[in-house]
Amino acid sequence: MTYLALARKYRPRLFADIVGQEHVVQTLTNAISMDRVHHAFLFTGARGVGKTTTARILAAALNAEGGPATEPVLDDSICADIASGACPDVLEIDGASNTGVDNIRELRENVRYLPSRARFKLYIIDEVHMLSTAAFNALLKTLEEPPAHVKFIFATTEPHKIPVTILSRCQRFDFRKVPMALLVEHLRSILDKEGLSLGPEAVQAVAREAQGSVRDAMSLLDQVLSFTGGQPDDQQVIEALGIVDRQTIFELLDSVIARNADDLLALIARIDARGHELSDVCTLLVEHIRDVMVFKSAKEPQKVLGERSPGELSALEAQAGRCDSADLHRMFALAVEIAEQVTRSAFPKVSLEMGLLRLMEVEPAMKLEELLTRLDAVAGGAASSAHPSSSAPQPPAPARVAESKPEPKKIAQPAPAAAAKPVGPPKPQPAPPPEPSRAPLPPPPETMQMSLEPRTQPAPPPPEPPQSASSEPPRAEVDLGELQAELSIPDDAPVASEAWKGFVATTLQENPFVGSLLEHARVIDFSPESVKVGFVRSETFFWESASQKANTDGIINRVHQHFGKAVPVEILGLEDDVSDELVSLAQLKTHLEAARIAGVKRAGAAHPAVQMAVSVLGGDVQRVVALGTETDS
Repeated sequence: MTYLALARKYRPRLFADIVGQEHVVQTLTNAISMDRVHHAFLFTGARGVGKTTTARILAAALNAEGGPATEPVLDDSICADIASGACPDVLEIDGASNTGVDNIRELRENVRYLPSRARFKLYIIDEVHMLSTAAFNALLKTLEEPPAHVKFIFATTEPHKIPVTILSRCQRFDFRKVPMALLVEHLRSILDKEGLSLGPEAVQAVAREAQGSVRDAMSLLDQVLSFTGGQPDDQQVIEALGIVDRQTIFELLDSVIARNADDLLALIARIDARGHELSDVCTLLVEHIRDVMVFKSAKEPQKVLGERSPGELSALEAQAGRCDSADLHRMFALAVEIAEQVTRSAFPKVSLEMGLLRLMEVEPAMKLEELLTRLDAVAGGAASSAHPSSSAPQPPAPARVAESKPEPKKIAQPAPAAAAKPVGPPKPQPAPPPEPSRAPLPPPPETMQMSLEPRTQPAPPPPEPPQSASSEPPRAEVDLGELQAELSIPDDAPVASEAWKGFVATTLQENPFVGSLLEHARVIDFSPESVKVGFVRSETFFWESASQKANTDGIINRVHQHFGKAVPVEILGLEDDVSDELVSLAQLKTHLEAARIAGVKRAGAAHPAVQMAVSVLGGDVQRVVALGTETDS
């Protein structure tokens, strides 16, 4: 006797036997019982979820003896012929091989003939999206107004390829993928009917590999039973399916957590030797980290991870206990990145190895409570150093004003002045409570002014400890003279003269565009006898703008206004190899700002509070940002 595959042997013949499509079954049976059966149906969904099977059952229910009935009559000859595909009035057409307009024209010619035996003539067109545009257009009129004895049932996995004009003429039913738990239960019922047994891990592996398709699950079960001889164990099932064992994924994550590079590389070599797709391994690892995170976060993870076996749930719980939530989030993000790299890499094994080694190097995240404790230690240490015992003399503060900007409220306090000029005999007053944590009062304005003067050398470190951990970083001042010397600009250069700077500043106020041009000009001579300015030709915008008559006249008029007489003005075009001393004010400002920012960064990195934080928290200063700029380092 010819063997009949499980998928055909246990193909449903009743609506009640259809697995996981209750919403479709209820709608169709209600339509039959209420005599509201439409003339055209569109069944959509993934492969192997019951589209064609449901179409056959619907055809049998409509043509059952004494029908239409909500369930086919199994011992009825017409229903039996429909189930076996032998009924001449139920035509199953493969849309992939009958795509042309001539096939549809033949169908249109045949629909007008009455059925030979059945009550309705049904056309079941599978993979209907494969029809050509001309074929769809030829079917429109017949589909909109078919004869009373004709019903159309279309099935497709890609409904987006069907024209809207066809979709609007059909009742659409979307078939869902069968849930994991329901598919496992269905497979167990098939095994019971066959008198076979399969372990829970093996059944779940088959159902998981089927990805919601009943037909795929039945075919895989057939394959497993043939490979193992009818009584397979879990490992034999894994080998028969050719899939990656979930235990291997557990071992991969264990090696990453334990930072065991030897075991990790050995596992990858073993997976590659078995011929598994490394992109599939990455996908399973991403899903596995997600499951560990679910076990870490959810109150009832068993409900969320219902597809996992009890043994896997226990292993997930153990791994979740060894990882922190923050670490798992970072590991998940990095695992997704590794999966994308392996998928498109020309060297998938090497990419997977390097990616997982990088994943292994993820440093544990510090808990917020621990970080706050350490920061409190930094602040406490700095505060205790800044405020010694009340009996010790307080050192004067003027030397620190340039490094720590005092608060405005403290500067405005009149207490020192009032104490310096008492009026009348002092009255006895109760002693004020001691304030050991109050910072020293700011220095007088004269001292502050002196300490804010630009200095050419960094201030020597103060003799006293840092005032507080929250002090602002010292402000870095830039000496203009030092910068001019660094840029090789002589003191008598025109660009360094106050006359040229004042002239450009006034021009910016009166004529901003001309003033902007002069900012980028290289001044050669600026005196009451002669004015010569140049523009580098490679700076196209400024050179071409200065060459325009209106702007040239604007420059000449400003020179005449400035000197109060007609002074000869020359506007020259310069080559790129212009002398270093011929810099523009714009360049000078740029260098000045760059030097200021560099000084701020150096001062910030050397701030005592920063150094104390580095010593307490550990690590290095990776980046310093000067506030108000986009430059960082």
